[in-house]
Formats: sequence, structure tokens, C-alpha cells
Amino acid sequence: MLFAPIQPVQAAPSRSSLAAWALTPASGDDRWTQGMAWRPERCTSVRSFNACASGDISEVQTVTITGDPTGGTFTLTYSGQTTAGIAYNAVAAAVQTALENLSNLVPGDVTVTGGPGPATPYVVTFRAGMGNVTQMTASAAGLTGGTAPAVAVATTTTGYNLFGTAYGVGPSGTVYYSPPVLRVEDSCPALNSDMTEDEARVRRQAEAVTSWTIARELWTGEHSDLNPYDTPEASGQVNARLTAGLGVQAVAGKHEPLHALGALEQAARGQLGSLGMDVWIHMPITLVPLMLDSIVQNGTGLFTKTGARVIADAGYPGTDPNDAVQADALWMYATGPVEVRTSRITVNSFVDQRHNQIHTTADRFYAATFDPCVLHGVAVDLPATT
Repeated sequence: MLFAPIQPVQAAPSRSSLAAWALTPASGDDRWTQGMAWRPERCTSVRSFNACASGDISEVQTVTITGDPTGGTFTLTYSGQTTAGIAYNAVAAAVQTALENLSNLVPGDVTVTGGPGPATPYVVTFRAGMGNVTQMTASAAGLTGGTAPAVAVATTTTGYNLFGTAYGVGPSGTVYYSPPVLRVEDSCPALNSDMTEDEARVRRQAEAVTSWTIARELWTGEHSDLNPYDTPEASGQVNARLTAGLGVQAVAGKHEPLHALGALEQAARGQLGSLGMDVWIHMPITLVPLMLDSIVQNGTGLFTKTGARVIADAGYPGTDPNDAVQADALWMYATGPVEVRTSRITVNSFVDQRHNQIHTTADRFYAATFDPCVLHGVAVDLPATT
């Protein structure tokens, strides 16, 4: 079964915008004949819109004063901005006010507990949704008394933003996507070579591996990880993928195949599970024969008996949320609708006169993304083999 003949995305109202994609109808030679072709010369990133911020983890940093100072002040620096002097024995509220007075923080961005110093460390908790923030630095130059007073900052909980950590996000919840390129290459002796046939052959090869390539990238994000990109709001971003680590809302435990499918659908369709969107189930082809009692074919598509679309592809490796192989289990995931776009295949040939070879390449840009707020996973217990 191919990755899927792509249907128009059935997202909840106002949850996606095709205008930002600069799309045109797919040409007749595209595999995704029911989808849309993405024209790479028209835009630099693919994006969908989200209104969810679930799964966020607040970053927590501690500020510890050592050396028993008896007077003076210390400062904290956050992302290039430095506070005014903070008294060595300040209460937590005073430290919080000093941080909130920075130009790159506003009231509500941080909460400070603990203190007063110097005997008790301060605990600085950043607002959920800020993600993995820059660790503060401190200066003890203004402290007096004691023995070699110093101030240290340590991160005790790393922040996680379902958008901002793994996926570029703007104030409106825009999730950006940078499309990778699929390339097929071939070389043949120039003698008696038919360039027209060479180009037709690599085009067929590119068509044949498109589904596998899209599925593998959607599952692992391996090409995106090698090519992080900047957005107007953040740098070093990568594309959404199924194996999103902490971004996966995992069903507890390991389950036999049919129960795993039911538990996954229950999680995805539960309260706020799919946020009103259709549910898509992603699984390795290996699992399909184990679930034939619960999967039906409708035309060229596979569906569960409750109507969730099933995407089964050889490009799905079945790894866990950290993209690690489990010896006795395969994973499957549930998302909202997946946006899949491909460009037309561009074929080029050139003659290497030095080696008397004709080199032919076929390139196709592709994009596959989804609302990362809707991402559930479950481990499927594999039956023993004899």
C-alpha cells in the first residue's frame, strides 16, 4: 500500500491556510494526483497554522550565591540583557522584578521563588511556551564580605515548547516547514546511450521512490535534522515529524495489535485529542496483516472501522518516539490530516567528456507536515515467532 493517495485536507475551520503554500493543482504525471503540487520557486517554506500550546514544559533555573557575602549586589544576564544590581539578601520578588525590567522579558515571563539570599537559592521558572531558553549568567563583582563570593546559575529543568523547540513558531502559531529534495542519479556510457531514455528512466525511478521518501522523512525527520533553518521568530528549527520525542503523547504500556489500534484511536479521538480534525493512523506495513479484522479498504485507501485513515508504508520504520528501534515492539502514531505537497520532477543531463559518461539527475522537492499538537503514539507488542 502506498503512503496514500492524498485527499484534500479536512482540517477544523481556521486551522490551516493554503494561501501561504503558493499551491497549484498537481500535474498529471505527479504521484499525488489528488493532492497539490508545490512550486519551490514561489516560496521558501511551507507552513500550517495551529492554535494549540499543549505539551509545554517550563524551564527552571536556580541561582545560588556562595562564599557568604555580607553586602553588595549581583547581576543576572538573560539573552544579552543585564539586570540592575540585586541586593545580596534580596527576596524572591525583588529578583523577579529585576528580571521583568529587562527589555526582552515582560511580567509573566518569569516567576521567582526561594531566597532570600545568600543562604537560600533562588528558583527562576520561565513561562510555559518559551521553550528551551538561554541559560542566564551571573556576575558577583558587586558582592562584598565573606570568602570569594560567587553566583552560579544552573538549569534544573530544560524547557520544552511543542512548537518552538522542534518547530519554528510565530506569535500566531505558524509552524514552518522547509522542504527537502529527493534526487535520483544515474550514469551511463556515452557510447550508444539514448539521453531521452536515460531521462525517462530516472524520472520513473523518482516517481517510484517518492512515497517511500516522504514516509521516511515524515517519520524520522532525518534530512530536516541535517539542515536546520531560521524563521522570522527563531533559528535552528526543524520540521515536524512523527518521532518527536516529548512531543508524542504516548499511550502507556505495550499492547497486542488490535488493542493497540483501539487505544491509539481512543487517545486521538478523546477529549481535545484531535482538536476536531480527522484522525490519520501511521504504521509500518508489517503491522497491517496483524490488524486485518479492524482495517478495511475503500477504493485505494485503507481505513479503520471507525473511519480513521490508515497510512501504511515501507518507509515507516516503526521506531519509538525517540526514533530508536525496540526489539520486541513496533510503534504506530496518530495525527491530524497530513499535508503532502510535491513539486514537478526536474530532469537534467550533462556529458562528462573526460570519462565519456552521461550523468542524469531527477530532482523533486517534497513537503509533508501536520499539526504537531495532535500527535499520539502506542507500542505494539509483536507476536512471538517460531
